[in-house]
Amino acid sequence: MRRLIYVPIVHTIVDMGSTAEALRQESIRRFGAERWARSRRVIDEVWEGIRAKLLGLNLPWERVRIYQDGLPVSGRELEIARDVAAQGSKNYQIVI
Repeated sequence: MRRLIYVPIVHTIVDMGSTAEALRQESIRRFGAERWARSRRVIDEVWEGIRAKLLGLNLPWERVRIYQDGLPVSGRELEIARDVAAQGSKNYQIVI
C-alpha cells in the first residue's frame, strides 16, 4: 500500500536566494534584530523536528519517491538539490 507523506515547507534564509539579504534587512528594520534571530532559531527547530520525524518513520528509502514543489524538471534536479543543500538549505539537506 502506498502512503503519501506531506511535508510543509518553511523557508530558511538560504532558500531565498538572491533576495535573502534584502529580506533580512527589511525584516530587521520592521521588527528588530532580536525578532529576526528568534525567527531563524524557530525555523531551524522546525526543520530539525521534520528531519527527526521522517527518519523515525523507518521508510524503505530505496523505494521512496520525493516530489519537491518548486524544483524545476530539467534533468538537473539532483545537481540543483545538492547545490542548494550545500549552501545550507535544511529542506534540500533532507531531500538529499
